[in-house]
Amino acid sequence: MRISIFLTLITLCFVGCVTPTSQTNTDEILYTPTYAKGFELLKRGDTITLITKNPWQGAQNINKLYQFTEPHKSLVCMSSSHTAFLDALGLDSVVIAVSGPQYLYNKAHTSKTDIGYDSNLSIETIAALKPSAMTVYDVSGAGTAQNEKLETLSVPIIYIADFLEQSPLGRAEWIVAFGALTGKFDEAKSLFSEIEANYNQMKKAENNSKKIKVMLNTPYRDVWYAAGDSSYIVTLINDAGGDYIVKNSSAGQAISLETAYRLIAEADIWLNPSAHIKSRKQLFEENPRFKQVKIPVFTNMRRTTPAGGSDFWESAVVRPDLVLNDLTKIFSNDTTNLYYYKQLL
Repeated sequence: MRISIFLTLITLCFVGCVTPTSQTNTDEILYTPTYAKGFELLKRGDTITLITKNPWQGAQNINKLYQFTEPHKSLVCMSSSHTAFLDALGLDSVVIAVSGPQYLYNKAHTSKTDIGYDSNLSIETIAALKPSAMTVYDVSGAGTAQNEKLETLSVPIIYIADFLEQSPLGRAEWIVAFGALTGKFDEAKSLFSEIEANYNQMKKAENNSKKIKVMLNTPYRDVWYAAGDSSYIVTLINDAGGDYIVKNSSAGQAISLETAYRLIAEADIWLNPSAHIKSRKQLFEENPRFKQVKIPVFTNMRRTTPAGGSDFWESAVVRPDLVLNDLTKIFSNDTTNLYYYKQLL
């Protein structure tokens, strides 16, 4: 799904609840993230500007600006992480429609209006709801035309790019942007500070521990996709005191099954097989050549919905400290009271 797009023009798209104005030296910096690279908040008088930087994979020098003066009271959310940021602030009632409610772990959203998926959004449904705005993600930039159509129907579009952050704390820091959008700016900053403190305290302690060799994923159509060295999940593994066994893959890469088998033989822990895998028996029935693997296997699918949605891609985006706690326990051979993970038996 990740398609590189190389652009040479800087595009400034002004949309929001007030008449947009150009950025001048009278703008004050309201918030500069410590970890997140994809947003910044400015303020001029009563007007707050959310700048979303390079909001899709491969974007270069593209900023999406959204200006508003009043807290949002009715939002349509395209991503499960967007709902999770609002949930963490006690604002689940602000969400009036979502994409795929059956996949959301928070039951507060399961009866919300379904707006459809990706490029198949129900434009008419969204417009009829008359939300104060809609939060969107765009993996490749292909959704621009669809978003522009929504804007012509008086649905303001807010680009959210938390999914592009490689740092776990960078993803979580987007809660500050959601706090600003909803009048919970101070509360959001306070909550993020707690998450940051928890995470960094555990990270510091575990960096002094023996490194556990970790393997990730399972093959898809006979190809094993390895995560990049600086990716979100590998950063979590490193910060928990682990060592991802696949090396020299800064941007991620495909490895052969033979290479994967050799690496698993050297690993201590195997994490995150395919989401549909429920047991070791099923894992090895689908991948017979790995039947001799004896190391523990853990999945991040402890908290799931009947339709197959996972809270790991919902609330865990906001709470990397809880994920880090799970991983540090797993790497310490402690499987009690895990939050997002469980061992496959």
